[in-house]
Formats: sequence, C-alpha cells, structure tokens
Amino acid sequence: MRRTTHIFNAHLPLTAENLISALKTIQPEICHTVPYGLKLMAERRDGIDVLRRCKFVTSAGARTPDELGHRVVKEGVKLGVIFGLTEVGHVGDSICRDPDDDSWDYVRPYAHLREHMLFKKLDRGVYECVYLKSHPALMTSNSDEPPGSFHSQDLFTPHPTIDWAWKYIARDDDRITLLNGEKILPLNMEGTIRECPLIRDALMVGNDRLVPGLLVFRSLAAEKLSDSEYIEAIWPYVKAANRIADGFARITIDMIAPIPANVDYPATDKNNIIRAAAISRFRDEIESLYNKDKDLTNGDSSKRLVLDIEQLEQHILKLVRSEVGVDVLDVEADFFATGVDSLRSAHLRRLLQRDLDLGGGVLPTNVVYDGGNTARLARTLYSMRTGTTIEAIHSGDEGEIAKMRDLIQTFGKFEQRIPGQLSTPEKDTIVLTGATGALGAHILDQLLDEARVERIFCLVRGGNGLDRIEESLKSRGLKSIKYTEERGKKVTALPTDNFGETNLGLTPDDYSKLQGSATLIIHAAWPVNFNISVDSFTSHVVGLNNLLKLSLDVPFKDPARFIFTSSVSVAFDMPRPADVPEGPIPSLEHAAATGYARSKLVGEHICMAAATRGATAAVFRIGQMSADTVNGVWNKREAIPLMVQSVTETHALPRLEGEHGVCDWVPVNVVARTCLQLIETLNPEANMASFYNITSPHLFSWNDAFLPALRRGGLKFEDVAFEDWLAQLRSRAGDLGHSAEDILPAVKLVDYFERAYGGSPYKTALRLRFENEKSCNRSTALRLIPSVLGDEVIAKMLRPWFGATTSTR
Repeated sequence: MRRTTHIFNAHLPLTAENLISALKTIQPEICHTVPYGLKLMAERRDGIDVLRRCKFVTSAGARTPDELGHRVVKEGVKLGVIFGLTEVGHVGDSICRDPDDDSWDYVRPYAHLREHMLFKKLDRGVYECVYLKSHPALMTSNSDEPPGSFHSQDLFTPHPTIDWAWKYIARDDDRITLLNGEKILPLNMEGTIRECPLIRDALMVGNDRLVPGLLVFRSLAAEKLSDSEYIEAIWPYVKAANRIADGFARITIDMIAPIPANVDYPATDKNNIIRAAAISRFRDEIESLYNKDKDLTNGDSSKRLVLDIEQLEQHILKLVRSEVGVDVLDVEADFFATGVDSLRSAHLRRLLQRDLDLGGGVLPTNVVYDGGNTARLARTLYSMRTGTTIEAIHSGDEGEIAKMRDLIQTFGKFEQRIPGQLSTPEKDTIVLTGATGALGAHILDQLLDEARVERIFCLVRGGNGLDRIEESLKSRGLKSIKYTEERGKKVTALPTDNFGETNLGLTPDDYSKLQGSATLIIHAAWPVNFNISVDSFTSHVVGLNNLLKLSLDVPFKDPARFIFTSSVSVAFDMPRPADVPEGPIPSLEHAAATGYARSKLVGEHICMAAATRGATAAVFRIGQMSADTVNGVWNKREAIPLMVQSVTETHALPRLEGEHGVCDWVPVNVVARTCLQLIETLNPEANMASFYNITSPHLFSWNDAFLPALRRGGLKFEDVAFEDWLAQLRSRAGDLGHSAEDILPAVKLVDYFERAYGGSPYKTALRLRFENEKSCNRSTALRLIPSVLGDEVIAKMLRPWFGATTSTR
C-alpha cells in the first residue's frame, strides 16, 4: 500500500506550535524527528497527545537525553532511536521491540550486519563499536586491528538481559565542550595536576555544563586527610594548571570532588584513565559536584554570617583572595581589571550565597559585576539583608565620570606629527582589529575584494589566528580567505594578547612591518560587556592610544587614516528630546551608565585629541546591527535574537513602548560597506576628528512592523506588555528549574532586559534622534539601505534560530 511522506518546511521555524500543528493536520502513522524537536513537542500536553497517536516515533541525529526519552515513553509514546554514521550508513534501531520492552534507548543492530561488527571492550561495561572490512557499506578504514577495520570511537553499554541491544553513551573524545560552546583540551591541565604526589589521577569534566569540574583520585598517602584538608593540600597544583589554561577552562576550588584512595577507576593497560568510561562510572559523583550549590538559599539561616559593611568588605576580600584565587589589592580595586572573569564572578556569587544572611534573598546573576569592586558589592549585600538604602560612595556614577576624565587626560596625549619623507602609497596596507567579530568579519570580506587593497594585517588575540578568522567567515556564510588566490595573498594574522602592551603586544619585527607600511587602521575590537565598570576597560583604552600612535608614526607624507568604531550608546543618557549630532557629544554624562558606553566615549575624546596632533581620525558611531541581507546571520546569543527565541517557551513577545519601540537597525553587511565608503571621504588635511552616525534613515516600529513580520515568518505568539512578558520569562524559567538557561537562554539576560526596557522614564514620544544626513550623503550603501523586514530576510534570519539542529549521529 502506498504511503505519503510529509517533510517539514525548512523555511518555517522549528517551534512546538508549528510541529504540533503539522502533526495534528497530517495525523501520521510514523513521526521521524530529532531530539530537539521531540523535546519541543514533549513539553506540551497536546504535543504528547499527538505523539501518542503515532504507531511509533523515532529520534535521531543526536543522542536523545535519557530523561526526555523515559518521560515520553512513560506517557505512552512508542519511541525508538535510529543509529547510523557517515562511514557505514544505518546500523540499527530500537523501533521493532516487544510491546512490554521499554528499552527505547538500546539500539538493535540489523541482523544482516552483525557479522560485520564487533564491540571492543574498553572497560567494565563500556565498549567501542568497530566495523570490519567485510561490512558491505564501509567507506573508509582507520585501523589494522583487525586489518581494514573502522574504529568508530562510539561508545556503548550492553543491555543487561537482551542480546545485541546496545545503548550509545558518548564519543571516545577527550575534548570537553561547555554549555556556552567553549571547548577545553584538558590533557595539559590534568598532567599538571597529576604531578601532585597526593593524586593518583585527575579527570576534568564539564560537557554541557556552564563550568568545568575536576575529579581527583587520592593516592594512599592522602587517604587519612579530610576532603577539605585534601583540597587545600592539592590546590597549589590546581592553581598551576589554571595558569596555563584559558579563563573559561580554569577550575575553581568549589568544583573539585575528591575520590577515595580505595576506589578504582577505568584505565588502560598502561594505567591511563579512560575518560568516557570514568565519566560513566562516576556519574553520581559528578552530579553531586554540580548540584551542591543548588540549595544554598535553603537550610538554617541562623548559621549564616550577619555582617556590617566593614565586615562584609573584609569577608569579600578574603573570599576573592583565598577561594577565588585573585589578589585584589583593596576594596576599591576593580574586579574585572584585576582578573575576576565571568567564571570567577559566578564562583564568588556562590560563595557569598553560601556564607551570608541575605534576608532570604537570592543574589542576582550579575551581582559581582554590577558591584564592580569590593566596596560597592559590600553595600549591595548589606542593603539586601537590611532593606536599607546606603548613600552612594564616590565610586558610583560620580566616580565613573571622574575616571573617564582621568583616562582622557592620561591617554589623550600625543606628540605633534611631523610628515614623513615617503609618498603615501596608492594601494592600502590595512591594520584591522576585531576580524573574528561580526562587523570585522564583514569588513575583512569586503576589503579582500577591493583592488586598491594590497595587504591586510589582522591583529588577533591568541594563537591560530588564520584558522579563527576562517571559522568566523565560514560561520557567517562569507567567502574563505582562500576563495581566490588573490584573496589568499592579502591576509596576514599577527597574534597578540593585549593591544595595551608595548608594540601592541607584537614582536618587534611584526610591529616594524606595520609601522613601515600601514596606510589605514580600522579598530573594530572592543569587549561587549555591559556588566563591568569603565575602569575595567583601561587596557583597551591604552590599546587605542597605541594604535593612534602607530597611525602617527608611519613614514609617509600622510598619517595612516584611523577608524574607531564607536557606539550610539555614547549618547543614550542625553536629556530628551535631543538630536545627536554627527560631531562630539557635549558631556561625558551623556553616555549610557555602563562601562562599555563610557569607555567608547572616552575613546572618542582620545581620537579628537590625536586629530589635533596630526592624526586623520574618524569616529563611526554604530547603531543596532541586524542580520546580514545575504545569509540572514544574526548571532543568536545577542539580546534581540534571545528575546525572539524566548517565544518557544513563553509563547509571547513583548510590546516595546516609546523610544524603545522605534527601530533604526542596519544589516551588518550594510554597516561594513558604509564604513568602507565613508573611509574614502576622509580628508588627511583635516585637523579635527570626523564623526558619523551609522543608523538607518528608515525607522520602523517594533510593535507595528517587526512583530507582524515575525508572524509572517511563521512564529505564533501573543504580544503582551513588556512587564507581563518579563514575568512570563521568569515564571517559565522557574518551571524549568536548573535546566532553564539551557532551554530558555533569554533568562540569562533577564536583568539586562529589565534595566534596558523596564520602568524606563522615556516611555513617551520624547526620544533621541541620531542625525545621519552626512553619513547618508557620503554613503550610497546607507542611503539606499534595503528593508530589514522583507519576508525573505525574516525567513533567513529565523531559520538558524529555530530550525537547524545537529546532523551528527
């Protein structure tokens, strides 16, 4: 009998509403989906109902989480998994099993393939699947044991009672991938830690977690130490390992789990720990490690510390120095500038929640960065417990403005330029920072196709610069550096860790190359962090000063033209109504009250100072960048994409009122083209900086234009008042519990959303208008900007946010 196959429309976002609606309409006998799609449907009662009506449901493309599968099977869904891989095709499934067999997660290899497969035992209960040379679909070989075989690195455990039933558990891969996508290669760190004589072995964990953790296996010499004594004894070795690690890979002292000396771990015949097998063996210990801070707000509050402000300051300093591992000088020292990164910030927050009586309150996610230093954080904590308001200390807004003045005075000093003896070359040699960011990648892509560009030096933090640039271009659908031979010849990546160091952190030879050839410097690298103070941006301000000095020191008649990519946030606190000129901002107090905006305004003033000493400097104030018009790529972790993606859980999107509801977005590729067109208009004879506001000449309404465009793109949602949406976001996050940040990542920005859009005094017709007539007159790209709300553009934008899931096995 013929059957009809229905394929989900890839142009529609993969949402629970769309999937369930499709299944209700089609009423299929069989539903093939991926774990993400299954998860979306299983979170709604009508989703479970429609799945239950299918003869069977399959999940493939990635490992289906145990909890999800068990839940839908318990609800009566006939679930099975399909397993396969590129090298051999389909291997087996768990669809055809007895009615009373609920082992949905155990793959049954197809009978005709079993003689061509073997399961190689790695450790007790853990096996690697090996495909033999005789396998009829085998496409490649990677081993001679046995000859011509393919060792898949796919790890399984056998069913306790059913023959040829295998549960896929993991890849035999050492790399750890955190929840935020950061990847850790742990072998060096583990090797450093293993040097401690009190440690038999060490195992870093953290796949799909926010932070890494560490299992340490005691040696016999340490068996009599308590856990706290043991961790204190091995901590110097962990600190040594942290010193060779990226910031996101460092182990905090509360993420260490000691394992008793008499407990064995899975190991090879050479006594090397088998990672996947050990993770499986010590699953409970790992869960305990990550769960131990979940109930810090519960328990006997009488055992927590009740401290006054001075005592709080001393306690915070003690925690930061001894447990967080950062040598903070005093109570005024900026956390971020002294090394309290996001990982350490989260660690400090947990410690404070553990130790202090906070009046029953829960510390906000960004409480450490919002405080900025020990003095302000202590006052915040005291206010939480007592309910009193503490008079602001001088390091509040007033102190921030004073710091801005200090930075401008200190780093706005330049020697008068004396023109060089050499004629300025007709072709450009360009120094570009920020090439791995969205704007920088688009600027680089467009520069590579310019005949007037001879060479581009990309200053990239860390190693593997060209690989990182290539990955950035690829992720945005842009052409490879090597797309043509001509493009490939133009790019050189120079590694540097800090533009604020001597010679921009480059080797003397590399710096000399820039100094002798640069004709254009585009500075598009700046940390986008709204949680830190202006003081935390000092090293970046120093880097700006160094780059401007480079532009003045070239040997040509004209200085190297210098472009500073600033932000419209430098004017967000101007008294309303106001027109923001394409010129200097009148007051330092007009910048938004974030270290990011204030540091950008400091940068503008430093550019102005350099221009009076002979620099050809231009400030490009850039507004909200949106998805590019070609591929529709918009980083799904930015605020607006996260807000839109929340619809899958809240089934609602907020109405934005007043100036918040007026959008002047510019596609990122149009911003890049505008920058390059404006560069061509710069006058090397000018003795003052040029300013351009790169915002759209065509405004549109969030409520009346953007939300309807999303509906045309396939999203179904209710539009509600912002405060109601925020409440729904928090409520849904509460329902999801500890998996909230994974399922509903918008919750990570809930405090930012509230600050940015909630309770705003500007929910009126009074708003800022950014003058952009000069920019439009000099840039056809900006003047003729295409609509960002076209159906095709919206469809391209929504697809990666809602539709794509991994195609790996």
